[in-house]
Amino acid sequence: MLPLWTSTTTVTLVPVARMIETRFTVTIGSTAPNHHQVPGRLLPTITMSQAHTVATTGKVHQDAQAAHGYITFYNGATYAQTIPAGTLVIAANGTQITTDQDAIIGAASYPTFGQTSVSAHATQAGPAGNLKVGAIYGPCCGVNISAVNGAFSGGQDARNYQTVTQHDIDTAGASLKASLDQSTIAALQTQVQSTETLVTPLRCEQKMSTDHQPGEETTSVHITLDETCIGIVYQTQALQGLITQTLTIQARQQLGIRYTLSGEVHITTTAQGTMTMQASGTSVWMYQFPQAEQEYLKASIADKSQVKAKSFLLARPGVQSVSFSTNGTLPDVQHIRFVFIFY
Repeated sequence: MLPLWTSTTTVTLVPVARMIETRFTVTIGSTAPNHHQVPGRLLPTITMSQAHTVATTGKVHQDAQAAHGYITFYNGATYAQTIPAGTLVIAANGTQITTDQDAIIGAASYPTFGQTSVSAHATQAGPAGNLKVGAIYGPCCGVNISAVNGAFSGGQDARNYQTVTQHDIDTAGASLKASLDQSTIAALQTQVQSTETLVTPLRCEQKMSTDHQPGEETTSVHITLDETCIGIVYQTQALQGLITQTLTIQARQQLGIRYTLSGEVHITTTAQGTMTMQASGTSVWMYQFPQAEQEYLKASIADKSQVKAKSFLLARPGVQSVSFSTNGTLPDVQHIRFVFIFY
């Protein structure tokens, strides 16, 4: 017995898609749009500031330091005397001081004593070596020799401390800039009309100041960022039309008349000069199958196996992929239906 009806097979075709891109410099002016110009205007310059305090991350270890200073030696003898480098002198509090160089002291010429000053340091590191003036005072080191010290300083224990790093400043500055950019765009958007689009990213100049420089000892650093931006707006539809027209010309030249625009044109802009911007457009163009070609394809695959039908269709211009809703041999022309998936 022959079947009373024949089921319809749906053939799903995904047409070939091609990406078309364009990029050019656009002048923003007050006249009607032309090949390189669209209507627009310059918004008043805006300056905004933000500040932030962040903890520093620099880690420094400093070894213990010995105090340094000067000792003045006086010679009461009528002949010159030398106190050799490395001579040990003890302060009233017991701190030991060692001279760094030979002290050559001239003879006394009464009532004036011979004298000379040399550098010296505490033998042990630490703040105990920080002596006040006169902590060493009196006879020492030889016959008719006396010594008096000046202030000794710089003695300190080993310690760890924090410093500012360039990374601290850069990280905080980047965070401030991101926040400022959002605030500046929001402020400029209040001046943008419904038929206009603000060009982003904005053209901005930043000035950063800090209360500490890299390498300075501190547990925190306060960073201030001032940003001055120029806002440019253009007529949205004018640029949309200009870029769409340019893309259409390119598509016709590169792809021919069988491809049509699929979906929206994606436009990006970047401020370039005071009244110029870099505009780019991206679009997807998909191959189209007119009704006459669809009928030809149906007739060509009717009553054929799916293997042969698929091979035939994939060899045709504009077919990217193909699938069938049923298995086995395809039915006659009247029971084949095409479905096209565009994206």
